[in-house]
Amino acid sequence: MEKPRILFSSARFGAKYFLDIYSQLHPNDLVLGEIFRRQGDNIKVLSDLLKVEPADIKRMAAEQPVELWKRLKDTEKSPNLIALVYYYHQPRESELWAELAETAEIYHLYRSNLFSAYLSRKIAMDLGRWQRHKNEARIEIPERSLDVSTKEAEKYIRERENEIQWCREYFKDADYHEFCFEDITLSDGTCARRLKEEDPIGVNGSVSQAISSKYAPIKQISNADLVNNYSEVAHLDGVRYQIPGLKDMPILQH
Repeated sequence: MEKPRILFSSARFGAKYFLDIYSQLHPNDLVLGEIFRRQGDNIKVLSDLLKVEPADIKRMAAEQPVELWKRLKDTEKSPNLIALVYYYHQPRESELWAELAETAEIYHLYRSNLFSAYLSRKIAMDLGRWQRHKNEARIEIPERSLDVSTKEAEKYIRERENEIQWCREYFKDADYHEFCFEDITLSDGTCARRLKEEDPIGVNGSVSQAISSKYAPIKQISNADLVNNYSEVAHLDGVRYQIPGLKDMPILQH
């Protein structure tokens, strides 16, 4: 088995899109979801692979994430794998982070425009829809249909900035690779090309079909047209991190 991979990200940062493209480039890899959130994910898959009862998988995810990771990466029957973890799935003091830094290849998917991420979250919550497939009809979102609280948006942006910077700093000396949402979502081919750049040997010659994600964005309207009080929050709408970069400073003061 190759060195296992962990994809660090946050909700509304494009992780499912990323993993969809990844799975097509690595068709023999085990692509896992949020296995370290307290409720667990891919319970049946992990239970079958590790020969452990589902209840024990959930317990390890909540209370013993390091034990879950060690069993997963060390099992003789485990294929090459990538698993998704959001910054907040485990507390900052968790021993899991040091274990991942030592034993995993770290992929970090972040968003540069965090105001857009905030709007994406707000729309998803209002609609009760977190994804849209390409074969589904476009969701019409009227212009000037959102009123945004500056205080609420700033709080969201600060929290995500702190998480991005924490991940960069904590894993900078590990086997660490960055991907920017605004970069990889230019097109399916762009995402595939970025993944190939990071792992040219692993994907070279292994894919014959055209790469195409099944996901499509829900929001297809500009932030300025979407937000009714845009003039009040326009200062939040912009790039906060260059592509790529480990030393960029956030605009907002903490």
